[in-house]
Amino acid sequence: MSENLSSRDFATDRSDPYRAAFQSRSLSNRQLLLIAGVTVFAVGSRILPTSWLSFTCLISLAVFSGAVLPSRFGWLLPLLARIITDAAFHLKTGHGYFNSWPFDYSSYILIYFMCRNLPVRQYSAVMGRTVGALALYFVLSNLGVWMMEDFHPHTFAGLMDCYISAIPFVRGMVIGNLIAAPVFFFLWNAVSATECVMEGAPASATNRWLNRSLRQPPEWMSLLQKS
Repeated sequence: MSENLSSRDFATDRSDPYRAAFQSRSLSNRQLLLIAGVTVFAVGSRILPTSWLSFTCLISLAVFSGAVLPSRFGWLLPLLARIITDAAFHLKTGHGYFNSWPFDYSSYILIYFMCRNLPVRQYSAVMGRTVGALALYFVLSNLGVWMMEDFHPHTFAGLMDCYISAIPFVRGMVIGNLIAAPVFFFLWNAVSATECVMEGAPASATNRWLNRSLRQPPEWMSLLQKS
């Protein structure tokens, strides 16, 4: 059963004039096309040969999916994206799957539900939730490596050594997701603004939405400019 899109898209402002524009609506064709494009980009970021940076953004896809998909089964999207990339790696190298895969896959599901109430127009919240998602994935995935593999002793010292050893390998994942997350949500807000205009929302409300979602830079960019 689908949730009302207005309750997902405008959860931060109960008086938002755009809530009425999305009453009793499912995802529009433009929004579905954007979700498909974001998914293809996220999958490609992990499959394509970018070993010079190891740029990936599947975590951002899980954050984005949790915030914008109205279905309770939306967690399947980031999970399937991860499974597809693992299968591609396995076909290419023979090492796409590891014994710790239940921990990796579970983290995507947890991230999805962790972001179900994420306000899509608050970029500071988006960035904060993305950082939390990255931390959750790092902790769970490496816990799985420590428990299911024989790379490190099954002691507390071995667990700490497992986490420390993994730090050099997360640079591309952190950079990629911290860049991709605000971009995904910016595009979503832009498409949603277009949908509001097409639905005939009041002109004054339309201008406010455009000013907040398109013309004003995201909060994280403003902080960078001040620094």
